[in-house]
Amino acid sequence: MERSIRKWPATHCERPEDFPLKHGRRQSGTDCAPLGGRFAQMVNLSDLRIAFVAGTLGQGGAERQLYYNLRVLRQSGAQIKVYCLTRGEFWEEPIQALGVPVHWIGASSSRIRRLMSLWLALRHSPVHIVQSQHFFVNAYAAVGARMTGAKSIGAVRSNGQVEYNELGNLGGRLSSQIPDILAANSEYGLKAMLRLGVRDRKLFFLPNVTDTELFSPADNICRTVGLKLLFVGQLEPKKRPDRFLRVVGKLLKKLSCTLIADIYGEGTLATSLTKEAEDLKISSCIHWRGCRDNVISAYRDADCLLLTSDCEGTPNVVIEAMACGLPVVATRVGGVPEVVQEGVTGYLFEPDNEAGMAKTLVDLAQNPLLRLQMGRNARQRVIEKHSLEALPKHLRNLYSRVS
Repeated sequence: MERSIRKWPATHCERPEDFPLKHGRRQSGTDCAPLGGRFAQMVNLSDLRIAFVAGTLGQGGAERQLYYNLRVLRQSGAQIKVYCLTRGEFWEEPIQALGVPVHWIGASSSRIRRLMSLWLALRHSPVHIVQSQHFFVNAYAAVGARMTGAKSIGAVRSNGQVEYNELGNLGGRLSSQIPDILAANSEYGLKAMLRLGVRDRKLFFLPNVTDTELFSPADNICRTVGLKLLFVGQLEPKKRPDRFLRVVGKLLKKLSCTLIADIYGEGTLATSLTKEAEDLKISSCIHWRGCRDNVISAYRDADCLLLTSDCEGTPNVVIEAMACGLPVVATRVGGVPEVVQEGVTGYLFEPDNEAGMAKTLVDLAQNPLLRLQMGRNARQRVIEKHSLEALPKHLRNLYSRVS
């Protein structure tokens, strides 16, 4: 009899129950746990041939993490290639500049033909590991690996359950069950996979990282008058930019100082958001910045990042903002509480508590020294937990699981 799996709502992401680990511990990027009853021998990255399968190379967080992985592997001497369903997108050129070839396997809209394209490429250039960068291409990576005798690694980039729901029950099961290992960027995502019946010995925590030399503060300059608030993300329903606007509206009524709200991003909600800003009478303080290749200067020029999402894994924008010395006010969703320390590096709120967010932002606006200290704490947190320098060790542990 088929086991029924109850879905969580895809439109709003509640915190999952804390499912216990069957074997008492979970593999992470900082240790190497047994697989199949045996301890895996630590691999040498230079000995590996790895094929990455990406659903897109657009300007997103998963794609930036792919770039970091490729950079580290290339520097370590591994032989790597990327197979992508799309072409001509933002990250394709930087990846090729690393000396990593990018091959297009999305000429057909047929999943079978795409899989055959991947299989033929892998048969021509055999690899040890086929690794997915997006949950929705996990099945491609896993089947392609099995057809060529390689091992497979799937990805959990968001909160796990929403990704599962988006593929439907069959697609979700295939994408979560058939890879040899699932690498998630948050403990929240790992718990979601446990809830969906994935064995904990198949789960691996691969934290998001950032380049803390590139993403760095602007000489600890702290604005003493006014507040510059920052939103960075796609203007799409899951990111809830409408909530950002409403918080700005509430904040504007409470502040006696100048407020500037910079919004970086593009998406399907752009037109309706402009109208909403007009209705809220906040257009004068909203600056629509569009999509930028480089937002480091935006982080450095801001006073605080406001994340208003309904659903997240471990958001790159939070890690990058913290690395640049910004305190973060965010919704308590997905893996965000694993990054933002309440009262130390920022503040967390339930998604519907817009008044609480506004009140806290008033306090931060009126206390520049608090912002500065929280920003320093935030950067130190990223250096300790999400530094690019730790990625080689994380990857060695991951690949030791499947080698």
